[in-house]
Amino acid sequence: MKVSAPQRLAVSLAALGAMVGLSLISVEGPRRTTSLLDLSSGNDSLFPSFSWLGLGVTPLLTGFLIVELIAVVLPPLRWRRVSGEGPRRPLVYASWGLGLALAALQAAGVSRAADLSLGAMVMAGTLLSWGLVVAAGRYGLLNGFAVAALASLGAFDDVERVQRLVLEEAVTPGAALVLVAVLAGAAWTLMLLSRRAPPASEVPVRAPPPISGLGMTASAAALLSFPATLASLFPALSSPAVALQSSQLLYTSLWAALAVTFTVGWSLVFFWPRAVAALWKRWNPQLDETSAILAARALLPIAIRDALLLNVVFTLAIQLTLQVGGGLVSVVLVATLIVLDGLDEWRFRVTHGELTTVLEVQRVPEVDAVLHRLSSNGVPAVARARHYRAALQFFGPNVPVEVMVPVARADEAKVLLAT
Repeated sequence: MKVSAPQRLAVSLAALGAMVGLSLISVEGPRRTTSLLDLSSGNDSLFPSFSWLGLGVTPLLTGFLIVELIAVVLPPLRWRRVSGEGPRRPLVYASWGLGLALAALQAAGVSRAADLSLGAMVMAGTLLSWGLVVAAGRYGLLNGFAVAALASLGAFDDVERVQRLVLEEAVTPGAALVLVAVLAGAAWTLMLLSRRAPPASEVPVRAPPPISGLGMTASAAALLSFPATLASLFPALSSPAVALQSSQLLYTSLWAALAVTFTVGWSLVFFWPRAVAALWKRWNPQLDETSAILAARALLPIAIRDALLLNVVFTLAIQLTLQVGGGLVSVVLVATLIVLDGLDEWRFRVTHGELTTVLEVQRVPEVDAVLHRLSSNGVPAVARARHYRAALQFFGPNVPVEVMVPVARADEAKVLLAT
């Protein structure tokens, strides 16, 4: 069925609206109406902690990640991860099946803890979320999980906390303006890095930002919360937790060190020069492998610098300014990447008409190699969800990068990619 670009945009917006509605519906029962414009009383959040969308999508995401980890560990399945849509299909079916099974267990647990109707609501939320994700991906712009991410981004709670601090005069309006400026600067920097031209080189290797993925600061904070968790279980181990809680300087220093370590470490894993060169050589056999290795190696320091800027510097600026809202940076960056993906796909569809997927890519550095293979042979192509997947890296198997070409050029593209 042919669907025009405006129709796809309408489908995506409708799915987004429905998912936002599911984000506002709490499975815990009726809640007091809360407005972002009036937070002077009460501590309610606009978005509930346990929403239909949150409990509905989470089991599906968990199913994909568990199957992906199993496929990495088991050699007979490892090749399926990176071999395109056909070989991956059994893994996708297993991921959906496991996700629904986890949702059923979740619903059963809720039913035992509360009542049967609440468990039924949780399962209904999963099924409805699943249907919206599939429909948005098939008939709209963007990957369906990207649309769900836009609907469930956790920025509102941080925005509410900042607004409360301003209303209570715990921070000055000037500090809040600094927060806005930092977030705008982060979004602008990410757009600039994503749109910059490839380096002048015989081998057009590129390092897509953020090369390490996002979430490094959240991982650092989660690791620093581990002592408090241990202290709650073993009171004798409470000293490290108390030390972290009593010294902001110590906490911030450890947090920054861990965030930098995670960013650099994952950058090396996801953009190891020899592995990147092998991917480029696979799709473009005429390239010299040694030149590709040297080109990737030259890009690595620049890529790590950019990843540190996006992952650490902007978040640290907010932490030092307000002591809150650090998670807002990741939320803004992810939203920016998703919007960039939507704009790229929209423009390509308006120019070239109906598209079809000729290859699904799971390794982010491989995307540019495939696009170069097609473009160097005169076949126009767009990589759907490439920016959002760069934020997820290995941890986003539910969001494959779909290489799409005009329907009239599909056979030609498949021949090029098959040889």
